[in-house]
Amino acid sequence: MFLATLRPAAEDVIPLPTEGKTFSQRLRKVLERVLAVIHRTLFPFLMLLDAALPIYAIDVRLMKYLLSLTENAHVSKPHTRAAITISVIFGILWLLWTVPLGYCLWSHYWVARRWKPVSTPLPNKQVSGKTGEPRLCYRCNIFMPARTYHCPVMDKCLPHYDHFCPWWAGGVWIHNLKAYLLFLAFLPPYQAFVFGIGMWVAADKDKRSSCKIVMGTGIACGAALVLSTVIMLEMWIRLGFWNLLTSEHDGCFLVDDAGVPQEIKDPWDQGWR
Repeated sequence: MFLATLRPAAEDVIPLPTEGKTFSQRLRKVLERVLAVIHRTLFPFLMLLDAALPIYAIDVRLMKYLLSLTENAHVSKPHTRAAITISVIFGILWLLWTVPLGYCLWSHYWVARRWKPVSTPLPNKQVSGKTGEPRLCYRCNIFMPARTYHCPVMDKCLPHYDHFCPWWAGGVWIHNLKAYLLFLAFLPPYQAFVFGIGMWVAADKDKRSSCKIVMGTGIACGAALVLSTVIMLEMWIRLGFWNLLTSEHDGCFLVDDAGVPQEIKDPWDQGWR
């Protein structure tokens, strides 16, 4: 009832005159749709490629080459040990980042889609401004609890919602925040290992001629390593150490003990513990 009183009645809304869209407006609309499709499909495809291609390059092609050398009695033991060591380390590193990523996907496409936003009764610690008005979400028709923000992709309010990650096409919120940070932490070591294997193959003429796909995969992972490291550091500093969500960059208005709204910068940062 209270939310309904804040909205203008239909008869009170004055319709604005509409004009035909110009060519530039239509072109901009088309470009926005194309970029949205790329945003939702290309980045997840690259992430899938990062998970699948090294499996084929290392666990199939490189292992086949190393095990084929065991026919020679003088080199059988070193290459067998190398094949086992590489396969075990690669498998562990692969699982360390794909398991948290799988949890994030399950959290977004299963848990978040079934999440029902809950309205917090007044008073609420976090308010919308200096006037102390409650934070209202007209899309979900609720009073938003503290640190709850609206996800435009899911079209619902989620607690501790941070952003929509294009690399795995899912939202980061309280249910998968820790898994997301683990995914970011273990992805660079995995890519660094694949890059190291690629350079190891490139340094040997026989391996380079027989395992070109391993060398190419290593170079690709080396290039992706730079980007993933930058993203990992930015997210770990902001989310892990500062406890700062995307919507809280400009500060928050919190009600103090006297009931007066105060604008506080980084109010949820508890410092080193």
